[in-house]
Amino acid sequence: MFDKEAVHDEKIAPLVEQIVKICKEEKIPCVMDFMIKEGNDYHDPLHCITALHGLEGMPHSPSIYMAIMVLKW
Repeated sequence: MFDKEAVHDEKIAPLVEQIVKICKEEKIPCVMDFMIKEGNDYHDPLHCITALHGLEGMPHSPSIYMAIMVLKW
């Protein structure tokens, strides 16, 4: 079974923190979606989603807004 939760927590999450910090400082909208665990008959796949959009001073990005709406669904 596909399960990369530990890899995400140990290797990816620290990088995402750096990216988020830079994007907030520079007012860069972004969206990141990582599927970290496969689903089964009883549970949906586990995703870790990070999005920055609509913060003060950040330009509006229709494509990022749509991506967020799709990922929320």
